[in-house]
Amino acid sequence: MTFAQDPETAKFDGMPRSAIDSGCIDFVLSPEKIAEELSWMSKHPTLRRKSTDSHQEPKDDDHVFNSILNLVSTSQGADFSKYKPNTIHRRTQQRMASLGIASLVGYLTYLGGHPEEAAKLSNHVLIPVTEFFRNPEVFEDLTSTIYPAIVGEYGKETIRIWVVACSSGEEVYSLAITLLEFLGAKADNLHIQIFGTDISEKVIAKARSGIYPDSAMKNLSGDRIAKFFTKETGGYRVNKTVRDLCVFARQDVAKDPPFSNLDLISCRNFLIYVQPELQEKIISTLHYALNPSGFLLLGSAESAASYPLMFTPLNKKNKIYSKKIGNHRQQRTFKTSRTPIQASVSPPAKARPIARATSGWSSCNPASTGRRRSAARSCSAWCSKSTCRNCGRPVSTC
Repeated sequence: MTFAQDPETAKFDGMPRSAIDSGCIDFVLSPEKIAEELSWMSKHPTLRRKSTDSHQEPKDDDHVFNSILNLVSTSQGADFSKYKPNTIHRRTQQRMASLGIASLVGYLTYLGGHPEEAAKLSNHVLIPVTEFFRNPEVFEDLTSTIYPAIVGEYGKETIRIWVVACSSGEEVYSLAITLLEFLGAKADNLHIQIFGTDISEKVIAKARSGIYPDSAMKNLSGDRIAKFFTKETGGYRVNKTVRDLCVFARQDVAKDPPFSNLDLISCRNFLIYVQPELQEKIISTLHYALNPSGFLLLGSAESAASYPLMFTPLNKKNKIYSKKIGNHRQQRTFKTSRTPIQASVSPPAKARPIARATSGWSSCNPASTGRRRSAARSCSAWCSKSTCRNCGRPVSTC
């Protein structure tokens, strides 16, 4: 449960306003009211510390809790049934406490009469936790090893990167900044596309704006701020040169179609919140979306070690993996979530494999063959090559 002092009662209101703008604050109160609320919460049944031998909700509450999740899924398009239950229970109890509701049954009834509460619960579960250049050593490794491998020696024309669960966009812009710094003048000759997606419309809107408070600049050097940001009232805005490289869209990686032909995917600190079944599904989707020579970046508490047929570890400390090329190829189908993706970008007209791709792997993009592909036709209908550039399989089987 998080509190912020009402800016109207603060002598210096910069800090509470920044906290409120982050969207992570449950209560905005005067100091006196904060004390009253803490006193009440200490007596609230859903916030009392449970005994050490009780780790689950009573079974009688399971049906009610599932009904709450179904209601949120129906109204918000966010399915939390495969998230780790402790996280969802804790967030739900926090919302109950903020409303003064003592039971799950009472909260379910409240949800039925207050449709806006489903959105508030969804946003509370998806509280953004991100910052510019989080774990700086990760970006140093990307610059020294991964970016050179992506660019390669073949005069690559397009670079495509996807940040899954990007929250308010700081990591997307951090990748754009480091890539521009690495490329220098060469960036003018490349088509760079960095996609940032999240299930929350609220954080995607913030990411698109590219506006951040002064407190968000703590990991940025003065040189980077001067070069890539513009000072505005109340904070800084990412320069248009950087914003133009980034495309933000609402997307549920658990069920929506992924982007394709990607050189790098960053999925940091998201898998830790979901159950193993969904973890495996997401890892499989990310493998499917990468180029044969693509790379995967995970969070410090995450790992792809359980999927040796799909990924090879390159840097165990910073959780960087390369896609494994082999017979692990699945037939994938995707069902679009209730709320459609807000932006889509067609695959580039021409892209060449990087140096790490297997030799003899040829490009069969419809633009390069001069044939148009019908959405209802398979790759073999328009591809004259033996191996399909779009899906990586023999034409006879794709």
